[in-house]
Amino acid sequence: MAVAQESDSTKVRSKRNAFGFKENFTELISKPGIRNGLTQIFDDQVILAYGLYKNDKRVGRWRFFKQKDSVEQIFNYDLKKADYNQPINSISYVIDSLKEGDRVIKPVKIGGFRMAFKAIFQESHHYGIPYNSAGYDQFYIFTINERGDLEKVEEKLSSKSYSTNLTELNIKRFLNDEFRFIPAYVNGKPVKSKIVIKAKLTVS
Repeated sequence: MAVAQESDSTKVRSKRNAFGFKENFTELISKPGIRNGLTQIFDDQVILAYGLYKNDKRVGRWRFFKQKDSVEQIFNYDLKKADYNQPINSISYVIDSLKEGDRVIKPVKIGGFRMAFKAIFQESHHYGIPYNSAGYDQFYIFTINERGDLEKVEEKLSSKSYSTNLTELNIKRFLNDEFRFIPAYVNGKPVKSKIVIKAKLTVS
């Protein structure tokens, strides 16, 4: 991967993004605040993602990490496709009106889910939930339209003795690079879909 070098015409800056993660990015001195060149995103000292910007837009192949030294996704922004996407067993997909023999391509969360989860968890409603030593099944439901736009994120908690209603989370302030999707396709046509992620929540 080509890496922009710091020179007389560029400088490296740091800032916190909407998720609270640290971004180290290169900008042109003539265009302050416009990212051009290498950007690295960190949670404390752990690398979450890195890749290139051109005129404040992501270009080329970006790498996103699930944990240290473990790549969750490699996404090619030029070709708009995932070169690598680590399978996640806790994810299922919902596409309405499928018929036998339909050719289905599942939707793709650009950048994987690690950074998105932190944002979502900040908006989750976990107050007043009864203690449960076995924990709760926690479901996040992403509704994605045929353009790949995220329409809403909903959450539900469930256990044998207690469950919550399906609740829509306020994620408007996070609708940026970390909440983009490639839509689902059925027989070559983009369609609306849902991504359902199941996790475990322990209340103590």
